[in-house]
Amino acid sequence: MLEVFLSKKRADIVNKLIPSSHRKGRILDVGCGEYPYFLVNTEFNGKYGIDRLVNKEVCKRDMGFDKV
Repeated sequence: MLEVFLSKKRADIVNKLIPSSHRKGRILDVGCGEYPYFLVNTEFNGKYGIDRLVNKEVCKRDMGFDKV
């Protein structure tokens, strides 16, 4: 699926750009997609995603999601 491929590519790029010193806070992924690959595969104290297509079943309990 194209969305999963693009999510992985975006997550790889973003994870390389965010230094570990900035991962102690929270992150909001606006437009996280149906499968929020970045949020599932990154380390932050708080992880939140917003999308109209988000699939909450693939998300971990320590993440907050909302459909818009």
